[in-house]
Amino acid sequence: MGRWGYRLFESTQDLQIVVDLGHTFNERPMRLFQMVCLAGLSLSERTRLPVRASQHQTEVDQATLSQTVTTIRNQFDTGLGDRFFEKHRANEKSHDDKYRVILAGALMMRVGARIKPEHLQHIRELVPQVMCTCPLTPPNLDLGFRRPGRAQLLAALDNYVAGTPRDFQEPSCFACGRIQVDLGFSLKTCGRCERAWYCSAECQRAQWDDHKKGCLPPDQAKTFDV
Repeated sequence: MGRWGYRLFESTQDLQIVVDLGHTFNERPMRLFQMVCLAGLSLSERTRLPVRASQHQTEVDQATLSQTVTTIRNQFDTGLGDRFFEKHRANEKSHDDKYRVILAGALMMRVGARIKPEHLQHIRELVPQVMCTCPLTPPNLDLGFRRPGRAQLLAALDNYVAGTPRDFQEPSCFACGRIQVDLGFSLKTCGRCERAWYCSAECQRAQWDDHKKGCLPPDQAKTFDV
């Protein structure tokens, strides 16, 4: 199967695209998949460890992740980033790869790479053209965004600053997509299922029609592991 998730880089589809994007230039492969999985999977790994080992693993993971992000950003900022985005944009129409172009841009934001304003605008224009499904779509049936992922991407576009990595694994509001650095305060989880994050009661109410279908206590929820 694949990871059960609602946001970017939390589905079989997204992870397979990341693998492919990492091999855009065979002469210069990038560790994009390793970066996404290091951030996204290490938490589940740590929950199986004793407390002290878990804390040590967190420190190791964060140091390795930070180094990987810096290495990839430096690769992109040599001019490779423009080539990377433009190559996938060129294939967009012939292969109907709009979502692939969006994820290419998201990965550049993830590491804080410099992105041309016209490339950021193109990503924004692609978003409404990509299918968006409800959060409960099984990860192996994804055909585009889930709604919390789309909100997450749009918030990233609104708040992106070159040189500042945009972490897509940290908590983001399922309704507006913003993260702590955008808001100035921490998000709260849904008190019932503990899997969805919200920045306000207004956002939680706005997203309830989507969320209520899968809002189950943790001991009743189905989980899918990699």
